[in-house]
Amino acid sequence: MLWHLINKVIFLKGYNHRFEKDVKWGELLDRLRLGILTVEDYDFLDTRVVGPNLSIPVEGDVQLSYVCPTNYQRNRITENNFEDMLKKTHPMQGSSESPPENTVIIKGVFKGKKGGSEKSSQFHRLIYNNCGDDNVMMSGGTGRVDPCLKLSYGCSLMVSDFKDIEKGVVKGVTGKFIGIVLKTGCDFEVEIWSGFKINTVRSDEVEYIICERTKKEETDRTEHFLLKPKKFSAR
Repeated sequence: MLWHLINKVIFLKGYNHRFEKDVKWGELLDRLRLGILTVEDYDFLDTRVVGPNLSIPVEGDVQLSYVCPTNYQRNRITENNFEDMLKKTHPMQGSSESPPENTVIIKGVFKGKKGGSEKSSQFHRLIYNNCGDDNVMMSGGTGRVDPCLKLSYGCSLMVSDFKDIEKGVVKGVTGKFIGIVLKTGCDFEVEIWSGFKINTVRSDEVEYIICERTKKEETDRTEHFLLKPKKFSAR
């Protein structure tokens, strides 16, 4: 019913900042969205097909990226990569070693409706082990939330629900994780994840995380921004 109440649509056709370095690709995507690709567009797409004679870059020489049609598949790849890192850099359960400080898991805290009591530890574990941002939605909006944020130094991040117009930190801004500041009196807790020891912290014990903004040019100066925890209703 609400959809049929819409009587005006505004298309923003100004300068497309997302494709300022690849205008041709941006224009192609605009036509793809409208279903009006040209023969030339298809020929251009064919030049970018990965064929059998192209070798995949060796990990370590270049940062590998994966293209996924769904958030679910993206999360599975991220989980597998994180577990591979644990196997290479973290002590196993029962070891006397302490986990390295370059990795942390920020655990979301779940409570009942309208400020109710905190859910059980079993409930939290169930959500952490089975849900990603493809399962948890902010009520009243389209924002997605990861209930258990797994971070390592230098990992890539994208701002999903934050707005600081003055500093240019809005949805879609990318960067990498470089640090975390806890609230006074709070500290990390070592837990076992996938059989390995790792530092964890509750989201309500975090003051903010520090991110380094992605540079448009290598010569640009390094900029940082802070992201603080938020409280919200979710489904």
